[in-house]
Amino acid sequence: MIADKADDTDVILALVAEAGGVAVIPSRANRKVPQELDWELHVAAARSSASSANSKRY
Repeated sequence: MIADKADDTDVILALVAEAGGVAVIPSRANRKVPQELDWELHVAAARSSASSANSKRY
């Protein structure tokens, strides 16, 4: 699952883990214990998402 910081909640992280997925969600600044994030996967996902958004523009 690719999401932004607004979706960084324990409930969403638990749902993704329960479904067997990997959450690529950066931690919010006010999270007491930041979640680990695979930055390479996050950057790749963001690029993929951005290219999809640009292709839908036309």
